[in-house]
Amino acid sequence: MSLLADVQAANLRWSHRLNHVDQGETEKIVFLKRAPGTNALAALVTVDENWSYSSVDRNGNRLPPDVLFELRVAEDSISSSDLKQAAAIQHGSQLFQIVRPSPFEPTGFERFWRFWLAPAEDV
Repeated sequence: MSLLADVQAANLRWSHRLNHVDQGETEKIVFLKRAPGTNALAALVTVDENWSYSSVDRNGNRLPPDVLFELRVAEDSISSSDLKQAAAIQHGSQLFQIVRPSPFEPTGFERFWRFWLAPAEDV
């Protein structure tokens, strides 16, 4: 991982602690995939830290009307092959649908994945 990716991962870790863990929220997020045949959601990858989400995009702009949060995950926390299978994200008791066209790949100086999330249900 590059120095820039390391710095941005540390920033996401700090934001994660400040905005989620210190507020009493569950530390982990779980990426979910659709199980073949049943189409039921099943765990794919768990990310313990190096993530955070916000109600504005990375530039501080409003998100599209059907999007509640933008999730940012450090570049090395999830593989591109796992991303192809990801259908939803669970954070504690909240289930979020991944809104297309996200996920957005790390590009240029932004070394994190970005996901647009819409609430799906409480589990």
